[in-house]
Formats: sequence, structure tokens, C-alpha cells
Amino acid sequence: MTIYDIAKEAGVSASTVSRVINGKPGISEKTRKKIHALLEKYNYAPNEAARGLSTSETRMIGILLEDVRNVQHALIAYTIEQALTAAGYAGIIVNTGTTDEKKNDYMRLLAARQIDGAIMVGSTYQNRCMEDLIRTYMPDIPVVMANGWLDLPNVHGVLVDEQKGIEDCVSLLLKKGRRHIAFAMTSSTPSGLNKLAGYRDGLRNSGLADSDMIVEKDCLTAEDGARTADRLLLEHPEADAVIFSEDIPAMGFIRRMAERGVKIPDKISVIGTNNSSFCELSWPRLSSLDNKTVEMCEEAVRIMIALLGGQKLPDRVMLLCDIREREST
Repeated sequence: MTIYDIAKEAGVSASTVSRVINGKPGISEKTRKKIHALLEKYNYAPNEAARGLSTSETRMIGILLEDVRNVQHALIAYTIEQALTAAGYAGIIVNTGTTDEKKNDYMRLLAARQIDGAIMVGSTYQNRCMEDLIRTYMPDIPVVMANGWLDLPNVHGVLVDEQKGIEDCVSLLLKKGRRHIAFAMTSSTPSGLNKLAGYRDGLRNSGLADSDMIVEKDCLTAEDGARTADRLLLEHPEADAVIFSEDIPAMGFIRRMAERGVKIPDKISVIGTNNSSFCELSWPRLSSLDNKTVEMCEEAVRIMIALLGGQKLPDRVMLLCDIREREST
């Protein structure tokens, strides 16, 4: 069944059917419904490759993540891909890894595929290398960064105010009478540094000095969380709360504290970040900063579709966090 067969049965021209398929205006509602009924009847699927030749569109969007095996990245990839599909676009998910060389390879690959746009997930892409790669491979297509932004004319960013979110976590713990609050960060990415700044601001605003800061670095896995528990008990037994920049290490921390006979939150309160599904699996259930992962992804796709439609938008959008409190605090 071709577009010409559909047109013949509907009693219209092939160009009219094409306009309906592509959502173009100027077609009566009666004709549009008639053509849609025939398209559904014959399970007609337009040839996207042929459409691309005539419109210079591939309807393919690159989705760049460092590693989709990361639980949070898997949720992000799923959310973006589903939203793109609902809008009539296909997502090409690539795992760029962490090295500049690999990122260059994948940017070149996506450019060769003539994608219509790219969505980059994570503040790790907010660097000079990626800025140069966008200029080289994607200077004329829209790029949307989820949890990041670069000062380029074709780049838009969806940011989450995690700095204020972590500051609010500190305030919550202080109101609960905690005075020796530790912070466990994953890495020194822009996002990680913003969270660290929120922790520092929260302490300073309460009158505490920088010397009161207890910072654990490179805390990404459950095993890292367990080691953090051991170190705090040994080196900072006064610690009565800890904020993690991810949920997974907080889970490892809670498990190790249970093994050591330390009661949570009686002896020490725990807050994670991401508000992932894992928060409901620990005991006690984990309080967590909801940094709006799903909303961020959906907003990134909305912006991408709007840009492809020719709309002018602000170069940055900021989402606010909130704390989902459970038994660990």
C-alpha cells in the first residue's frame, strides 16, 4: 500500500495525503479524518528514509549518556526515548564513556547519521572538549543538555537547582537537631560541585565554620557507601547525619551501619539524592532529594521538539528540587 493507493481510495491527491501524514495545515477536518482512517486500516507506515530525502529531516535524535548501565542513566534513556517516540522521532542511544577520544568518536558517528538534534544527559558534558565537538560536528542542529549547559548559539539547557536542594537538606537536618553533618559526593563534575556548594552554604548559613565540614569523596557505589560508614565511625564518631549525592551509596551505608549495630536515624540520619526506586527498598526507607529526573528528561524532549519546529526559546530552564522524607531521617 503506497501513498498513491491511499490517495486514490480517499479521492484526493497524493500531496494531500502527504500533508496529512506530516501534520501540515490547510486540510479540512473531514478529509483529514478520512485519510487517517485509511492509514490505520492499511497499517500504513511512511518511508522515513524517503521522507528525509525530500524534507532534509531524518526524524532521528541522538541521546548521549556516559554509561547506560548506570541505573539512573537507564531510567533517563528510557524516559527520553519514550517521549521522542510519542512525538514521532526515533532516539539513537549512545554510550560515550568518559574519555574525550570516545566522545569524539560518537559525535562523529551521530553527525554521519545526519541526526536532527542531540540530547546530552549529565553535567559531565559541560566542558571545553564537548564545546569543541559541538562546534565541529553539530554546529547547525539543536542540542539540548539535561542537567548542563554550554554557551553556544545552538545549545539549550535544562538545569536542576541541586545546590539549593542540598542546602535545604542541611537545613532539614539542622532543624532535627543534627550538628555534625557529613557529605558524601560522587565526583568533581559540575553537578557534584554544585551539590558540595549547597552543603557548604547550608553549614555557613547556620553559623557553622568550614572546619565543621566532613566531606567524603568518590562515593558512587554501595561498596563505597559501606566504606564511608566504616571511615565515619573510625575518624568522625561525632557525625550524626550524612547526605549522599546519590542513592546507591546511601543504601550501602545503611546496610553497613546495620551490620555494625548503629541505629538509623537514632544515632545518625541519612539522606540520598535522586529519589530512586531503591529508596523504598532499604530499611529504614531512605529519605532522598528528588532532583526531578523524569521531569528534566521530559522537559528536554519538549524543548527539542519545539526547537525543531522553529520556536525561539530561552537558552536555559531551571527546575527546583524537593525532599522526599522517609524513615532514615
